[in-house]
Amino acid sequence: MKVFKSYIIGIKEATKRPKMILLLWAINFLFASVIYFLISGLFNSAVAPHIDVDQLMKELDFSVILDFILANGGALSTIISIGLILIFMYFLASHLIYGGILNTFRSGRKSGEAGKKLRFMAVFWEGAGKFFFRFLILSVLSILLWLGFLFINLILKPIGSLLTNSGANEQMLVYVFIGRVIVALFFIFLIKMILDYARIQIVLEDNRNVLFSFFQAIGFVFRRLGKTLALFYLILFTGALFFVILLFLKSLIAATTLGAVIIAFIIGQVIIMIRGWTSLFFQSGQMELYSAGIKSQVNEE
Repeated sequence: MKVFKSYIIGIKEATKRPKMILLLWAINFLFASVIYFLISGLFNSAVAPHIDVDQLMKELDFSVILDFILANGGALSTIISIGLILIFMYFLASHLIYGGILNTFRSGRKSGEAGKKLRFMAVFWEGAGKFFFRFLILSVLSILLWLGFLFINLILKPIGSLLTNSGANEQMLVYVFIGRVIVALFFIFLIKMILDYARIQIVLEDNRNVLFSFFQAIGFVFRRLGKTLALFYLILFTGALFFVILLFLKSLIAATTLGAVIIAFIIGQVIIMIRGWTSLFFQSGQMELYSAGIKSQVNEE
C-alpha cells in the first residue's frame, strides 16, 4: 500500500512542477547544444576533410582505421578531451540539479503559508548550492558500492566460464551473457537507488554527516528491499513506457517536409522533457516512501 501511495504521490508531485521540468529541459538542451556545436565543428574542420570515404567503403579493415587514427590523432585527441571535460562538467552539474530538485520537494512538504510563498528559482538554486558539496562527497563514497559491483562481476566471471565450458558451449554462452547483463543492470539500479535515498536523507534531515546518511540509506533500502525495489521499477517502467511510445511516434514521421521535421524535433524535445519528468518522479516518489518509512519506524519505537 505504501508503495502504491508513494507511486501516486510521486506522479502528482512531478506533474505539477512544469517550471522544474522546463528548467531541466533547458539545462539538457544547453549541454547538448554545446557538445554538438563544439565537437561537430571541430570534427568538420579538422577531421572530415581528411576522410577518404571511398577508401573506407572499399577497404574497411583495421589497417585503414589505424591509418586514419594516426593521420588525425591530434584532432581526435582534442575531440575526446573536450568530450571528457563536458562529461565531467555535466557530472558536477548533476549534483546541483539533485540538490535543487530535492530542496524544492522538501519545501513543498512544509506546512503553512510560508512554504507556499517561496519562489521556485530561489528554492531550487538555494538547494543546488547548499547540498552540492555534500552530494559530491556522497559520490566519492559511492566508489565503495562500485567496487563491490566489480567484485561481484569478478566472482561471476569464473562461474560463467564454468557453465559455458570456457566458451565452447555457444548456446549456454548466450544465456550466461544475458544473465550477466541482467545481474549487472540490477546492481547498477540498486546502487542508483541507494544514492537516491542517501541524498533524500541528507536533504530532509539537513544532515552534514554524509557518511552517516550513506550507511543509513543502505540500511533503509535493505530493510525494505521489496518496497524500495517495487517502487523503483514501477517508476522506471512508467518512464520507459512513455519513452518508447514517443520514440515509436517519432519513427512514424518521415522527415521529408519542413512540417515533418518540425514535428519530429518537437517530439524529440518532449522526450527530453519526459526524461526530466521521470527524474522528478523518482525523487518525489522515493522521498514519500522514505518519509513514510521513517514515520512508521518512529511510531514503532
